[in-house]
Amino acid sequence: MKIRLQFEKNIKYISHLDLMKAVQKILKRTGYPLKYSEGFNPHMVLSIANPLPLGIVGKQEFLDFELKTDSISFGELKEKLTLASPKGIVPVEIYTEDGTLVKKLKNFNLTTNADYDIAIRTSQGNQICNFLARETIPVEKFSKGKIKIIDLKELIFRYEITDTKDGVQLLLNCACGNEKNLNPLLLKKAMQTAGIEITAFSPVRLGFYDAEGNGFSA
Repeated sequence: MKIRLQFEKNIKYISHLDLMKAVQKILKRTGYPLKYSEGFNPHMVLSIANPLPLGIVGKQEFLDFELKTDSISFGELKEKLTLASPKGIVPVEIYTEDGTLVKKLKNFNLTTNADYDIAIRTSQGNQICNFLARETIPVEKFSKGKIKIIDLKELIFRYEITDTKDGVQLLLNCACGNEKNLNPLLLKKAMQTAGIEITAFSPVRLGFYDAEGNGFSA
């Protein structure tokens, strides 16, 4: 079954590994019999759709987990999950494989893109518009002990910019998955490298999808 969680502002600086440990503790506290892998070092059968980048809030984060029993009340399970969760981790809904969702992504490995809502505090909104309109957006990325140059433009599929009182609001659809992935904080780095002054950059992941547009979203 799948559980939909919200990871709020006070959780965004917890690493993915520590966040997964916290979710495992939450599931254990429910008292339900959880399924574990077999072998010498059993692990809880648990997977997350896409790791949430450090520093980003998640409104539609999904996890798969399995129980050893089918005799459960979803209402009771959700209540126990809520009571067992620390502040900032909010269980929203539980789904089974035969449940109904208007948009349903059955296989997390098929995820290709995600929606982000990013509030940017800046006095240079026009420069951000011009920056995103460039044909290429190169930026340095540190990965596996090496620095390489990647083009963020290839990872941005759609965007919409709206002026706000303090700067701009950026609605961004970009690559998110096992093969290609754009961390919005890399976009912030590229903007600042280009000379754009940013005093606050607050991304919220709204949902994620496969190549055909199927997925989970608000």
